[in-house]
Amino acid sequence: MSHNKNQRQNVLKDFNFFNTKLNEYLNNLEKQMSDQFFYNSYIKDCIKDSLLVLARDSLNAKAKRIRPLLCSWIFRNYILAHDFSKEYRSLVKKDKSSLNKCLKVLFCIEILHCASLIIDDIEDGSLERRGQQALYLQYGIPNTLNTGTWMYFLAIKTLPKSLHSIAVNTLYDCHIGQALDLSNNNPKFIESLFFGSSEHRWEYYKKCAELKTARLLQFSIDCLEQILDIDKKTIIALKKLFMYYGLSFQMFDDIKNILPDLSGHKSYEDLNSGLRSSISLTFLDLLSSQEKRDAYNEFINSKYSEFMLSHNLYKYCLKECYNNAQNYLDQSSLLLDEISCHSESREYIHFILENPIENIRYSIANLIAESHISFNELQSSIL
Repeated sequence: MSHNKNQRQNVLKDFNFFNTKLNEYLNNLEKQMSDQFFYNSYIKDCIKDSLLVLARDSLNAKAKRIRPLLCSWIFRNYILAHDFSKEYRSLVKKDKSSLNKCLKVLFCIEILHCASLIIDDIEDGSLERRGQQALYLQYGIPNTLNTGTWMYFLAIKTLPKSLHSIAVNTLYDCHIGQALDLSNNNPKFIESLFFGSSEHRWEYYKKCAELKTARLLQFSIDCLEQILDIDKKTIIALKKLFMYYGLSFQMFDDIKNILPDLSGHKSYEDLNSGLRSSISLTFLDLLSSQEKRDAYNEFINSKYSEFMLSHNLYKYCLKECYNNAQNYLDQSSLLLDEISCHSESREYIHFILENPIENIRYSIANLIAESHISFNELQSSIL
């Protein structure tokens, strides 16, 4: 068996270990809350149905667990001295103590991430999340909004008190990023993006991705720096690596949004809601002044997707956007040279970073290779 297959198995093993521990955490949480209100079945049932069921649905959906797995990579790389095959359950007492501290950070990160998705779907009016109907459509906006907000506080309570300020600062930054993203609903802002400078458009996009996507990745490093013995130079390199990866991941996610075979009913969602997509920004960079005016008029008339998808520069736009996303991923890989990484360590993290985008690579290659497809054909492929 090749090293790559071995590392794939190691990542999947850690993935399953985290899922098991997360479910144990949720079971203990439910027991604690039930014990707190054991005297009143009405209260217990309300809490379970209005909080715990929704939280479980969010946390147990088809998640990639990228953030916890990256923390697992850091733990194995720097605490277990590049041992990527040792079973977590068989650690010596000292290492097990460090792992338990790290698990609190991992739970916090995953809870924060899932909570942000719950609220993000409400704010964007998204119909799907991870291949299932968005939670607010299943349980209603009031209960879902309350659960998402409660999960923020649950995540902070999971952490040691010494890390609470880091979590609060992270949430503060992430909500600034969300405010930037939601500004796509402002007509004046949309107009300025269409006709403003390319540099300012991309600066805006990168800041959104940095605060919404990369910031939560860097949060894990801020916490683990307090828990584990990692030198400052390595911490700086890790934060930079995760920032580049956050940008790359966001751009690949934008590309996924225009692939009906991967996004289903969420396809073209970002194209229809302002210019939050790197696909849109890349497309605008290719247009003449008159074409930007035409594109803007189509956007005002709710026909921007049709204009863009039927344009003769659309496939070239896809290639450019894909190349930019790959460039950021390559930059994050190069930063591994600044960190003490053995070959097994590189294989482990490469599997984490690149496995989620393999289907995107395959699908985008097929789309680019196809002859011209009309907008109506693209739309019908979603249904």
